Amino acid sequence: MLQAFIDDSGTGGPLFVMAGCVATAEKWEAFTDEWEAVRKSGKAIAHLKMVEAFGLTGEFRGFSEKERDDKIYDLINVVNKYAALSAVCAIDGTAYQKLLAGGPAKTLDTPYFHACMTIMMQFVVGVRRNIGPANPIDFIFDRMHPSLLQEIVQMWWLWKNTMPPGIREMLGNHPRMDDGENLLPLEAAELAAGCLRRALADLHRGVSIPESKAKFIEAFKIPIFSKQITPAELAQLRQVGQTFGPTDREESHERKKRQEKFFNLYPDFRGR
Repeated sequence: MLQAFIDDSGTGGPLFVMAGCVATAEKWEAFTDEWEAVRKSGKAIAHLKMVEAFGLTGEFRGFSEKERDDKIYDLINVVNKYAALSAVCAIDGTAYQKLLAGGPAKTLDTPYFHACMTIMMQFVVGVRRNIGPANPIDFIFDRMHPSLLQEIVQMWWLWKNTMPPGIREMLGNHPRMDDGENLLPLEAAELAAGCLRRALADLHRGVSIPESKAKFIEAFKIPIFSKQITPAELAQLRQVGQTFGPTDREESHERKKRQEKFFNLYPDFRGR
């Protein structure tokens, strides 16, 4: 059984990124011991929060930029050693707020739900290509609102019941959530999401690689399967969202019709 740990970065900002890493449960167990050892080595940190790392606050207060960078590189090396691959979804937060926030479906008020569904697809595609189809994946997300997790699980069940057999077999247990204090692999997801969001933002502003956060992305040596949601795709999502009704008053057959319309926005799974 494979486990994909997933976190997000940039909620409410101009760029929203969700990212994570996948490995076997045995690999993650070995990862945990080495990750904790790296956190404690040199200038020790009790936990990893990328906002603290890049702001040199919290656990990174008193670090120089070089000391911060060295710690991040050491942690990336642990990810490279144990993770099989990474998946990423990036969404233009400004365009999302303009096109979708405040619409008829509360699920679509933030890009979180759409990013969750997209990144699960990216993991399935990546695992099929790099590891093989006979590898079920459990998806573990960082903490989110319980109602949002419920929507994600409902969509997952729709996939489980309607996907081609080769895809259904890759969907392990239903998605769940936890936090980095209990599961250190979620810190690896935070590392990937935080580095990727800041790297994309720097590159968009034209910051050169040596000075930008993109230097950290170059340190990741595992395959990265990425998807950027374009404004055109967001507009399509808005059209489908306009047909959504309040989820707490829907009959079951109406809910399924609504979910099937949403599912049609995820063609990457079809025929794989």
